[in-house]
Amino acid sequence: MLSGFACAGAVLGGKALLKRAEEAARFLQKHLWDEGDRRILHSCYRGQEMEVEQIDSPIAGFLDDYAYVVAGLLDLFEATQAVEWLKWAEELQQKQDQLFWDDQGSGYFCSDPSDPTVLLRLKQDQDGAEPSANSVSARNLLRLSHLTGKQEWMERCQKLLAAFSDRLVRVPIALPEMVRGLMALHYSLKQIVICGQPEAEDTANLIACVHTLFLPHKGLEPSGGISWQTEV
Repeated sequence: MLSGFACAGAVLGGKALLKRAEEAARFLQKHLWDEGDRRILHSCYRGQEMEVEQIDSPIAGFLDDYAYVVAGLLDLFEATQAVEWLKWAEELQQKQDQLFWDDQGSGYFCSDPSDPTVLLRLKQDQDGAEPSANSVSARNLLRLSHLTGKQEWMERCQKLLAAFSDRLVRVPIALPEMVRGLMALHYSLKQIVICGQPEAEDTANLIACVHTLFLPHKGLEPSGGISWQTEV
């Protein structure tokens, strides 16, 4: 939903849609983010008075929760140019790497392997009705690498794709979202640079023009006033 509102708002120039996207992100920060442990929570609940509440022992977020929120925040960042969303996406990705990354075989486990209640350490290798979190993470890592300049995320993206390479070669139709990440890595993200003051009309018009074009492998990166960079 976060990605949907953010992308639609950017393409259509819909301020109401972008507002809904930001409200969704604020909701996640307020109700599904554990400030103490710096972790995403899996769910929240409706109280007797229709208020949002949490149980005494909140359920910690799974890999899917991190991957999807990071993807949504990156889309929201590109739509609004608000750096706070990029910073939070970066923090969540770091936590995801810490909790779920497989140092031996690469790729991400679906749940925290250090959790004693988890009997099997599984990695989802199929994009079903929803893309697998590993597939979503491949593109997240690539985008974050370009946005932050951190080479370690590019390397992690390459290791993730290599971990699923056999599956990608034999049955690519099983992982269409991961194929999209592989294509983005292969062709590299297109670099679009727009410099100017964020509040200036000319800058806003150029940004709006970029969002109206179908550019599946683009990256947007602020520098100074506003500047997005990838390779053309």
